[in-house]
Amino acid sequence: KEWSCKSALLFMIKDEKGNGEGMAKKDTYEARAEALLEPIAAENGCEIYDVEYVKEVMEEEEDGNEDMDSFINQMIYFQDGSSLNINPTYLSFVTPLTYYIDHAFWEEEGVDFYNANVYKNRELSFAKPDEAYAEIKNRLEQWGIEIGEQYEYFGLNHRILEQEEYPIGDEGIYDASLKKEVWNEEDDCYYFYCGQELQRIPIYYYGYGMLRGNHNIGSAIKVKYGKKGFVEVVINRPYIIQDTGETVYAISPEEAVDCLVQKFDNIILTDPVVIDEISLQMLPQRVAQGIYELTPVWIFEGDVYMTFDDGTQDSVRDKYMFDAVTGKEIIL
Repeated sequence: KEWSCKSALLFMIKDEKGNGEGMAKKDTYEARAEALLEPIAAENGCEIYDVEYVKEVMEEEEDGNEDMDSFINQMIYFQDGSSLNINPTYLSFVTPLTYYIDHAFWEEEGVDFYNANVYKNRELSFAKPDEAYAEIKNRLEQWGIEIGEQYEYFGLNHRILEQEEYPIGDEGIYDASLKKEVWNEEDDCYYFYCGQELQRIPIYYYGYGMLRGNHNIGSAIKVKYGKKGFVEVVINRPYIIQDTGETVYAISPEEAVDCLVQKFDNIILTDPVVIDEISLQMLPQRVAQGIYELTPVWIFEGDVYMTFDDGTQDSVRDKYMFDAVTGKEIIL
C-alpha cells in the first residue's frame, strides 16, 4: 500500500498552459494517466477509482488576469477501503478508520461538539509522541517531503473515541447505525499538526491560522499515525526549498512591537485591541509561476473588540504582519 502511494506520486502529468483544445485534451490526459497507473494498481491489488482532468485557478495576477494551471487530479482506491488523492499542490491519504474518528474528534473551536481539548497532549501506549513523530518525519522524507521539528499533537485513545463518538447522518441528525461496532487498542493513534520550517522558523501557511489556547487547525500538514502506520495524511502546498545564499537580519521583537504601536498611534480606537501572541515566521511571497520567496515576518495576533449600539460587546480574532527586515506592515 505504501509503495503504491509513493509510486503514484511519480506519475503526475502536468499540463502545459491551456491552449483551448477542450475535450480532446481532457480525454488524452486522462487516458495517459490511466495507462501509467493501471499496471501499478494491478500489481499491488489496487483499483483505480477515477482519473479526472481538472482545470483550476491557482493564482490571480495583480492586474486581475487569472493565471491558470491545468493538472491531473488522481483518485486511487485500495482494497481495504483506503484512498489516495493527489494533485500538484495537495496530497491526502485516508483509511476507513478516519471515517469513525471524524465522528468522535471535533477540532474546530466554537462548534457544539468541540472536544479536541479532551485528547490534547495525551500519551498512548504504542509509542511516545516524539517517537511517533520521528517515524512520520522519516517516512515523509522518503516521499521527498521535509517537515519541521515543531508540532502539536492529540492522543486519540480508543476508549475516549468510543465515549465521544456521535455520528451525524445525511439528515443532519444523530444516526446510531453509523457507529463503529468495536473499538480497540489497534485504533489508538496520534494526530499531529505540523508544517515545514526554514532554520527552525515555521513557514507561514495561508490557512485558518492559530486558535489561541488550543491549536492550529490551519496547519499545512496533518497526520494521524497509529501502531500500523499512517491512518490519515493531509499535505497542503509543500515547498521545495533552495538556498539563495543571501543573509538577512531580522529586527528584534521589541522593535517589531514598536512597529505595531506606531500603526495604532495613527488609528482612533473606541474599543480595545488585545494582542496576546507574537511569532516569527517565513512568509511565501509569489515572484513567478510556481516560485515563491520566503520573507521573515513578525506576526501579532489578538482580539479586536467591538461595542454595539445596544451596549453589547463582541470580538473577532485578527493578525498583523510586519516585514522582519524592513519593519514595514504587510497586508495580505
